[in-house]
Amino acid sequence: TPEIQNFCLEEILKHFSLSPNKHKLLFLNLDFSFKNRSSLELSDAILLLSFLTRTANKYNIPHQNIVIELLESRQKNMSILSEIIEIYKKQGFLIALDDFGKGYSNLDRIAVLKPNIVKINSSLVKNIEQCGHKQEVFKAITGLSRRIGAVVIAKGIENKNEAVKCLELRADFLQGSFFSVPNADSSTYINNKIESLYIEFKNQIL
Repeated sequence: TPEIQNFCLEEILKHFSLSPNKHKLLFLNLDFSFKNRSSLELSDAILLLSFLTRTANKYNIPHQNIVIELLESRQKNMSILSEIIEIYKKQGFLIALDDFGKGYSNLDRIAVLKPNIVKINSSLVKNIEQCGHKQEVFKAITGLSRRIGAVVIAKGIENKNEAVKCLELRADFLQGSFFSVPNADSSTYINNKIESLYIEFKNQIL
């Protein structure tokens, strides 16, 4: 229900506001599964935006520190989704398309929706160093994303080979169990992984 959703959002924002890192980004995964265009659906999105804006202001969180994640593969009505994205972006929030490339999503969606961040699905990343077709799809996504000024996050990195190949194909950020499992609390371990990956990538490029 909207009440439960708003309660959860406020708790998340309240805890996020306590972080000493003022440059950290908060990713909120919102699923707009619209079947058709109607004033009710649009008004729901606007009501959520109004609550999100008030709550972020209440806890002194800059809007540009909040990323609205959308599962683009579930969206059928690109027109209304594009309209809602523009409304959120005008309020300063960042937009991310999550799980892009799942089922080799239509690249036109990047150009139509103009997100700030594109998160490439792990199914496209898995064993990408062994599959030329996946590499070409990945390059098409990163190329189009760069042309509209969006950054690319490769999800589901499980090993060094996948990480190196995704860097080679111009991913901006990498995410996955190769670096750390969720909620792990060892910055030293993660930093060592990053340093090792940097050396491997540098050697391969050279």
